[in-house]
Amino acid sequence: MAKVIKILAGLFIVVIIGVAIAVSTFDVNQYKPELTQLVEEATGRKLVIDGDIGFKLSLIPTVVIEDVKFANASWGSKPEMLSLDKFEVQVSLMPLLSGNIQVNRVILLAPEILLETNKKGIGNWIFESKKTEKETLSDSGSETTLPAIVINDVYIENARITYKDGVTGKETKVVIENIETKTDSFDDPLSLLVKIIYNEIPIKIEGSLGSVNQLMANEKYPVDLEIDVSDAKISLHGQVAKPMEGKGLDLDISLDAGSLVSMGKLAGKELPDVGAVKISSHVSEAEGLYTIKGFKADLGKIKIGADGTIGDPTKVKSFNLAINLNLENLADLNKLFGGNLPSIGPVTLSTQIKDKKGAYQLSKLKAKVGNTDIAGDVTINLSGKRPALAATLNSRLIDLVQFTGDKKTEQKKVKKEKVFSSDPLPFESLKAVNANINISVEQIKTADLTLEKVKLVLKLNNGKLKISPLNTNVAGGTFAMKMNLDASSGKTGILDIQIDIKNFQLSTLPDFKDKLKGGKTDLNINLKGKGKSIAAIMAGSNGKFLVKMGPGTFKSSSTDAATLDLFSSIKNSIYSDKSGSSGTTEIICGVINLKIKDGIAIADKGIAISTRKMNIIGSGTIDLKTEKLDINIDPQAREGVGISAGQLAELVSVGGTLAEPKAVPNTIAALKTAASVGTAIATGGLSILAQGLFDKSTADEDPCATALGIKPKEKATSTTTKEEDKSVVDKVTDTIKGWFK
Repeated sequence: MAKVIKILAGLFIVVIIGVAIAVSTFDVNQYKPELTQLVEEATGRKLVIDGDIGFKLSLIPTVVIEDVKFANASWGSKPEMLSLDKFEVQVSLMPLLSGNIQVNRVILLAPEILLETNKKGIGNWIFESKKTEKETLSDSGSETTLPAIVINDVYIENARITYKDGVTGKETKVVIENIETKTDSFDDPLSLLVKIIYNEIPIKIEGSLGSVNQLMANEKYPVDLEIDVSDAKISLHGQVAKPMEGKGLDLDISLDAGSLVSMGKLAGKELPDVGAVKISSHVSEAEGLYTIKGFKADLGKIKIGADGTIGDPTKVKSFNLAINLNLENLADLNKLFGGNLPSIGPVTLSTQIKDKKGAYQLSKLKAKVGNTDIAGDVTINLSGKRPALAATLNSRLIDLVQFTGDKKTEQKKVKKEKVFSSDPLPFESLKAVNANINISVEQIKTADLTLEKVKLVLKLNNGKLKISPLNTNVAGGTFAMKMNLDASSGKTGILDIQIDIKNFQLSTLPDFKDKLKGGKTDLNINLKGKGKSIAAIMAGSNGKFLVKMGPGTFKSSSTDAATLDLFSSIKNSIYSDKSGSSGTTEIICGVINLKIKDGIAIADKGIAISTRKMNIIGSGTIDLKTEKLDINIDPQAREGVGISAGQLAELVSVGGTLAEPKAVPNTIAALKTAASVGTAIATGGLSILAQGLFDKSTADEDPCATALGIKPKEKATSTTTKEEDKSVVDKVTDTIKGWFK
């Protein structure tokens, strides 16, 4: 818009100068050819005056020109750059004696002005006169002083200005309903009233500007304007130190609007409706650096403040700003930026943001969203081959429950066919940015767990991700992870991960709460793999998986599919320990020790659960390619004898998949059991004792040590008497008889 006004003013001055020349003659129509020739020599364009030039000679000569056309550039979209129905000007003669031009009144009726650029960005207001070029070259060493021009009264009605951008193809239309300017002399201020329609948006500008002498002398130029744009009011009050150069801006600016929608239409962009908008600031400029003081913006419920400097406001470069943000609720940002942010509040943010050599630095960052706080420094560098993010952040509390909700009650368990996803991982996106992040958090709250003293160091360079370390205290224990992921190819990832958990309290997990006491657990995972997805990486992985659980007590109903998928079906089929009134099972220890090679997890007596009544030992394989389970269970009685425990245990193997493990019958064990039971009935159970099926002396004294690959201690030689042995036999026989009865 400013460019349009400047060009329009330039055209007026050209015409006024031509009129001033005509005023020095009496018979203006006689010199109309000379006038049009002078304009053509000065601009390289034809000026056509089809109507007569009316002239009234007096101390205030009046010139009226009708039906005027000014030619467009040769490459223009239309023949005429300017056409108007009527042009009237009154010029005072006395100021001409001093070399100045005083225009008492200018009237333009229905002017049509076309401003456009070609595909190279050259405007049609750039004139190409050979004579002008020669004169410019020959007189380049001399100085030319233009006469001072003052226009007391300007009236423009029904003007139409069209601007066509030949580079972007964008077209802007301005309809001038009315322009009135008045001034009494060269030293008096200029009053201004403008009513225009800019791209169908009504705009009214009213106020005053400095005098002509101030403008021509390039001196401090006062500005006092009120601008109405649709439902918005803009105020500009202050001065410009060097108006002819557009330098030395020193203005108080304010905006008061019902919404951002109308302002968006003015800028040609769709802006959201966030409610009432109020913006105010003091803006000054010195040597190309703009200083912003006391910037305040109320966008509905969002409040923004800023102070600092900007080197280039049009490109938002070379800035150094202190910014603060306040809002009652995070969800208020949804209207401004879109998205589905949760309802959390209040929200505060403050930082010092700098732009330096292509890098954006956020220093002294402090943010608080509800209970969550974060502070530190962030740098985003856009000057390299790819964007680079560097951040050092710390926090007292990150409350994820506020952002995600209480998933314990909201989230429904979804049945999955596979544990490991076959969806391709976004490795290419890891090459989109480099990062160096260091985060320290005192506490992170989730719906299920609370993490204490979290430390994360993450580096990402050209698709190579390194996490070393990720440490935290959780559930009474410690968690440590190191990971290297090479995704530099953009298609395949090479993973090397180590996880070490110590003294983890399973009872803190929702599925174990009030069901397990004790049972401190250690977990160690060391895994390497390669592939396009998690499933592909696991299918060819190598390493180990080790879980060690210490003493604890389960309630009899505590082991279900949601907690111990691997053992859930087994436990219900193997035994039910109802020896005590409490209905609990006392666990001595538990181990899962898997060696993984080429995607096959092997357990050679590597699965063990030891209770006071029984040992459960598992051997077999888990195919990580298909996720199929093939694990045989070998239960062993520890004290007392119960056929239900031993005989039914032999019927069980673990099959199915990781997503749906299940107990399946062991055919050979079933046949053996049927024969044993038949003989036991005939012999009153003594045949079972003879076969040693329930001889506790055959049980592994320490199955967990066996699972860990530790050689068991030698058993002590029995010193029991025959009477004692007989007593045991009697007890066992009675037990078996009672069971069959």
